[in-house]
Amino acid sequence: MKKQILIVMMLGIIFSLWPDHTSFADNYNFNERKQQLIEKCIAYYEPYYNSDLHLVQDPQGSSDYYTRDAIWLAQCYLQDVNKTSDDINTVNELLRNAFQLQIKTGSDKGLFVKVYGDLAVTDKNVVVFSVPSLAYIFNHYYADLENDVQDELVDVLNLAEIGIRNMEDDVPLWYGNIYLGMIDAMVGLGNESQALEWTNRYYEFTKQFGINEYSSHNYDIVQLAALQNAYSEASNSTLQNKLKELVEFHWYMLVHNVEPNSKMISSVSSRAKGSSGSETNTSVLTALYLYLEEGSLSLIDKPRVELLLSNYQPIQNVKGIYYNKKHAASTSWQAHFSRVDVQVFSNDEFSLSTQSGRRSSLGITNTTKKQLSGEEQELDLQIIANNGSKRDGVYFQTDDIPRGEDDFNHHWITSVQHENKAIISYNFDPKGATDKEIYSKGYLGLKGRIAPGGNYNNIRINNSTWDGTDIALSTSDILTYRLGDTYIGIRFLESDVISITGHAVATNSLPIVLKEETVDSEQVFTLTNYVLYSKSNVSLIESDRRMGYAIRLEKADGMSHNDFYSLLSGMSKAQKFSGGLHSINFSDNVDELYIQEDLSTNTIHSRQVNDTEFDNNYLLKSNYVSYSLDDNLSKTVRVSGTLSYPNWQVPAISNKYLYIEAEDMVLDGFLQNNRVGASNGKTIFVPVTSTTPDNPFTAGIGVNIPHTDDWRVWYRVYFSGGGSNSFYHKFNKDNAGFNHNKVEGYTYNSFEWIDVPLRYLHRGTHFINNHGKEANSEIDRILITNDLSFNPN
Repeated sequence: MKKQILIVMMLGIIFSLWPDHTSFADNYNFNERKQQLIEKCIAYYEPYYNSDLHLVQDPQGSSDYYTRDAIWLAQCYLQDVNKTSDDINTVNELLRNAFQLQIKTGSDKGLFVKVYGDLAVTDKNVVVFSVPSLAYIFNHYYADLENDVQDELVDVLNLAEIGIRNMEDDVPLWYGNIYLGMIDAMVGLGNESQALEWTNRYYEFTKQFGINEYSSHNYDIVQLAALQNAYSEASNSTLQNKLKELVEFHWYMLVHNVEPNSKMISSVSSRAKGSSGSETNTSVLTALYLYLEEGSLSLIDKPRVELLLSNYQPIQNVKGIYYNKKHAASTSWQAHFSRVDVQVFSNDEFSLSTQSGRRSSLGITNTTKKQLSGEEQELDLQIIANNGSKRDGVYFQTDDIPRGEDDFNHHWITSVQHENKAIISYNFDPKGATDKEIYSKGYLGLKGRIAPGGNYNNIRINNSTWDGTDIALSTSDILTYRLGDTYIGIRFLESDVISITGHAVATNSLPIVLKEETVDSEQVFTLTNYVLYSKSNVSLIESDRRMGYAIRLEKADGMSHNDFYSLLSGMSKAQKFSGGLHSINFSDNVDELYIQEDLSTNTIHSRQVNDTEFDNNYLLKSNYVSYSLDDNLSKTVRVSGTLSYPNWQVPAISNKYLYIEAEDMVLDGFLQNNRVGASNGKTIFVPVTSTTPDNPFTAGIGVNIPHTDDWRVWYRVYFSGGGSNSFYHKFNKDNAGFNHNKVEGYTYNSFEWIDVPLRYLHRGTHFINNHGKEANSEIDRILITNDLSFNPN
């Protein structure tokens, strides 16, 4: 390990002298801003430096002395171009004392306690936040350390490598900020073989499912910093290339997320904590100022220190997207995040964002495991408008109380959005829950902005001014209000109320409460929509309960409140129930939004805007860049207008038979497109051929199902008899509970048709995925039909 670290230190010196692809002027301005942030970090921590303990007290007001903050201050002192000999002395004292907070023996060997005085590790993540800075200090500032600190640092890093490697079984792959921090740490420690193994895993996860801790105001930046640091320090070319693709994808996602006017994250987020969703975040401000010269240094109280570990700068395309967004009249984008997809629309006055899907990743109920921090709080609907203070966010979220360990999955969200209009539907499954409240809560904005001076005329119920007292609304009521220069209107979906008893104003027939509350010392208006409110012992055996909203926003631009109310009330809102199916329509003379969902299975059957099905087979899609599912992350499609990729315009021959044009196929692995064979007038055969015989890996075929129905896939296969005579089939890699099916053949050395169990598929794009085919077998044709009696044999 010592030899590895010394080699990495020498390589770090060499690479620090290597010219960057950016211009001298760009580097000069970047380095100047970086120095400003270093000085800001020092100024933030110095008042809390304890010269007796040689540690840093929590600047947020507690009496704790945090391990990582001491290490971060030492890092910034060393990076300061104006450092003094006194600063170097302080660095050595800080490190000596921080080193004593590492566990030297036992099962937690190599990890750090969270705060001074802890006798055991309560948060394993501390080592991941600390080691990149310590490795950076070793690789770049070793000569500034006193001899005893040099020797001890090597021992600390050796132990830390053991500790981090032992964390592998505790850290889920989708726990992005920690997993990437582990990769960053391994690169800094010189163990690039381990870093490459973990990077390959994370890469495959990301290109299939996107970013799991999506739009998280702090973690976006933590993930970005770890990727940048690892990429900047790595010497293995394969590792560098994978990290390059990942860091560029994360940067594309960040610049799409940021709303340029407010500098806020514009999308609903995963693991939103504290002020996430309501105000500008200092982590985001650090990135914008450092890399894009956006915002002001004065707005950043505590810089995101991890960003200061490398001199990486985003590629020019990333900068171009941000500035295009900043000056565009409007922009929209969508993203696929694990089991959630998100839609966002922004103009120069507001941003609207909605999400669909199940709240946790891949059916895993908790983002973390024991002894790792486990905060998780998603936003479901977010609006950014001029709120008159740093709190520009208007956001909705559901009751997020865990109902027992590993139990986070009690609602599914279905939305469809077209620019400034959206439907968002909540499907609750409260069966077996232990808590007594289930609801959605919206934070509508500051009282001083909506009702300045006590004038409530800007917030109305059915176009009548609200008097400011707590009031319960029915689902037939219409709420409209003005926030800055934006009108926000809310129509309510019909809901299934389990029980509302004991509430001061709400009842079963009036389940929605508008009131004034104090949040973070500010007066805000809130809107709470209850499915359950009861202080009695309710046995929650109920299931499949629903509620939701239809939303419309407009720029004021001379429009009166009466005009806006007329627009909103003039939109038709219709719901229909048939068995477990729930259909919603929200339309006017311009646009029609439609949802169909199955409440019993938590699945989306259809989402349409003006009779066009929503396509969520993108990791990221906008006017500026597109990442398609199943592509390598380097294969982005950059466009300047409306996207047409992939070109899946698949017609139907009739209501029963699917026709797939050759150019509409997306094929990889052992399947390769040939040409469409002749139709028999009923069912269309799609001929495909295998590639090299020794390529038995995964293949994906993109198809657009024209009708929501039961569909069956038939394969014409050729088995040589020399192997397992089978392969595996499934729909959609993120398959929402669908398991793969084993396809087995019993005829050798000739072709036969084999079917797989039928699936009820919603209208829209799906992937047929295959894997595990034996090397000498061949798939000759694929047939997709909802004529369940048809047998091609």
